[in-house]
Amino acid sequence: MIGSGKVTSELREYISPIRTVVMGTQPIAFSISPALPDGLMLSATTGSIQGMPQIPLTNTTFTITARNVAGHATVCFSLAVKDVIPDFGFPTLMQGRRELQTGQSYAFTPVVISQSGKAPSRTIWTVTPPFATELGLSLDSVTGKLSGTVSAIAETKVYRVRVTNATDDFQDIDLQLSAITSIPAGPSLVSYATDAPIYPIATPISANLLQYTGNVDKVWLMAGTLPAGLYLETSTGDLVGTTSAMPSEPASLTIGVSFLCGTAVETKLTVSVENVVPVFTMDVAGVYTIEVGVPVPSSVCAILSQGVGVNFTATDLPPGLTVHHLTGRITGEPTTPTCGTRTLVITATNDKGYLNVHVNYVVLDNRRYNVEVENYLAKDVQRFASLLGKLAFDEVHAEVFALGLTTHDIARKMEAGLAMRPARAVLVSVPSRQVASDLADSMKQDSRYGAVMLSTSFCAPSFQYLPLVGHIGCEFFACVVQDPNKGVATCYKFAQAVPDGVTLASDTGEVSVRSNVALDQEFKILGYNVGGTHVATLQVMVVER
Repeated sequence: MIGSGKVTSELREYISPIRTVVMGTQPIAFSISPALPDGLMLSATTGSIQGMPQIPLTNTTFTITARNVAGHATVCFSLAVKDVIPDFGFPTLMQGRRELQTGQSYAFTPVVISQSGKAPSRTIWTVTPPFATELGLSLDSVTGKLSGTVSAIAETKVYRVRVTNATDDFQDIDLQLSAITSIPAGPSLVSYATDAPIYPIATPISANLLQYTGNVDKVWLMAGTLPAGLYLETSTGDLVGTTSAMPSEPASLTIGVSFLCGTAVETKLTVSVENVVPVFTMDVAGVYTIEVGVPVPSSVCAILSQGVGVNFTATDLPPGLTVHHLTGRITGEPTTPTCGTRTLVITATNDKGYLNVHVNYVVLDNRRYNVEVENYLAKDVQRFASLLGKLAFDEVHAEVFALGLTTHDIARKMEAGLAMRPARAVLVSVPSRQVASDLADSMKQDSRYGAVMLSTSFCAPSFQYLPLVGHIGCEFFACVVQDPNKGVATCYKFAQAVPDGVTLASDTGEVSVRSNVALDQEFKILGYNVGGTHVATLQVMVVER
């Protein structure tokens, strides 16, 4: 068994299958020791490991055992799951030096984020030097909340706050704090830096600071409802948070502010969360190639990364294709090839604007074009050959069908003087519409030929027969049951010798049976067209009355 090494992943990130290559007689059963962390699983039949780990893991060695009837083999590999690296800040303490006042209570809650938008599984908070020694504040080691009542005057000092995750990754920030004597003062000029802010959806906002003079006791929301994701810092009144993914109507808020002198005042704030101009990409790369008559894969759709209420439209869309107005997915089957590369423009529009994305594409016609003729005599095969020879195209692939006989069979019957009845045939199948059209036009000018047609064919035939039961001495028939999603045969013939009284119509596939003896036999019937061949089975039973 082969497969060892070291695998390192991140918490709640999908791990592509870790495959175990094993040689030996099947079936093979796999097991692992010790057990994998939550979110990962081992396939007992293939030995592959995949999933999304839900807990951090220090570097651990695992042993995979493969067993079959002949014995077992093992292989070891190591796995480590890194916790999310934390990123945090105290929004109201990050604007340079902050003076705290003695005798006043404070509570500062950190905002913890990460570049991936995921939170660490665990955080441990520490501070150096300790707040309690000089300021009388404490840091919660689990939540990181800084709170307490300032007990004494203190000079400005830098305090380093550190948050550590479960795999010992950490981040530090420095806070410059000091404490001064609390001097109650009356309020003055209470207002927000921006009294009518407008924020985009799904975005962390810059703190909207409550501006005032005096010594604030507390701040609270008196009236109104904040948009989802936003909140007020109760100790400072600053507006912080992350807006939701949906826009909201303007929210009119009344903020109450009380001061240590005993005075309370109100201030107004109007907060709006608005939509944004859509941003998206199309899940295609380079020049996208599609074919006439072939459905566009479901993966060809818009990937929207910004904006809501979006309507998708398209210009220069190939005939036969449509774009879904809500998802931007392109569906359908192209009906017409392009002359070289074209550019499709997908437009996403909402109430804030629009964005155009250009997709270069080419539509190829890989169908084969058939020239068909009706009511011809087999002796004209030589004339067909001479017409084909005049085209001198290397791509031409001639296939002549006449009552299920090859060209050689027809020539041999002609030499023997056997008459051939009129039939229908595909004379030539080519990957060029122009070549086929030129041949059809030349044949239409000759009265010896019946109707000359131009057609396309994609599939070999597919058909079946239902069992046929009848009585001795009676004639009864079996008809072809065609598959509507596949091609239709142009000629039919038996693939074996058949008894007297059993006949087959080569152009329709109908089987006629009239037997004077009991019969219970299975017949193989071959049908073919320019796309290929198909064999169906017909069960025939002839019984006495």
